Amino acid sequence: MSSSPTSFGDYEFVSLEDETIPSDEDDTAKISVGSKPKHAAVKLIMAADSSEEGPQKHSKKKHHKKKKKKHKKKKKHSSSSSSSSSSSSSSSSSSSSCYSSSSPQKVEKKSSRDQISFPQLELSKNEFGDPSTVYFNEDHPLESFAHWSASKLKEAGHPEFSSLVIKAKGYTHKVPTKHGDYVYTTVIYDIPDDKIWDVLKLSDSLTYDRLTHELRSRCAGWRTNAAILYLALRLATGHITLEDARQRKVLEKMVSKAARNPDMAKKYSQKLAEIVLNAQ
Repeated sequence: MSSSPTSFGDYEFVSLEDETIPSDEDDTAKISVGSKPKHAAVKLIMAADSSEEGPQKHSKKKHHKKKKKKHKKKKKHSSSSSSSSSSSSSSSSSSSSCYSSSSPQKVEKKSSRDQISFPQLELSKNEFGDPSTVYFNEDHPLESFAHWSASKLKEAGHPEFSSLVIKAKGYTHKVPTKHGDYVYTTVIYDIPDDKIWDVLKLSDSLTYDRLTHELRSRCAGWRTNAAILYLALRLATGHITLEDARQRKVLEKMVSKAARNPDMAKKYSQKLAEIVLNAQ
């Protein structure tokens, strides 16, 4: 067998005339690469080590080489998948409106702020000016709210109200007609003990704190709240009874008028102010 070795690192390439594979007893370990054609077969041999442990060392090195190739393939696959995911995330983040593009989590939270809506906010701003406080909860957008303090309301010409709050989260009900409750309006009035339950029975939207004397109405807007609170204090002062109000459907009529007629809502608000300020 004639051969012309060509040096290549730690290996030599030997051109063989036949495809005879040496046995384990040979001094030099020869490992075939690829297919074994009859003519000009190329085999890889180790040039450095010809000891008895040669075949074992070479088999270990071959196993290590295969393992290394698998590792490279996995690494290449993971890098390509990570690059594709990063490119898709970057494209999605760039397509959405945001305050900062540095952090995808912040972008998602910030974009939720844009989606927060306060029904009746502009209408209330036209009447009372800018809110005293606007709170945005980016983790829970529906817990966001706008608040007008007593001093802010007094400056706007509404001393009858001690607080006005508009929440992003509303509650839908059908009394007197289907609508959503977003606006919370509060007055301070000491209701007699024998009138408290009648006042609360007037509407499910009314709540009363016996310690702070805060009577609060929750409805679709401050105008309808003014009508509800005015009727509630008329009941508390004995000007009307609960039975009479129910029979004549006074609440439904007043709420409807206040919602449709801004002048009627202001009239209810002024009458309410007279009762509240006279009790102070």
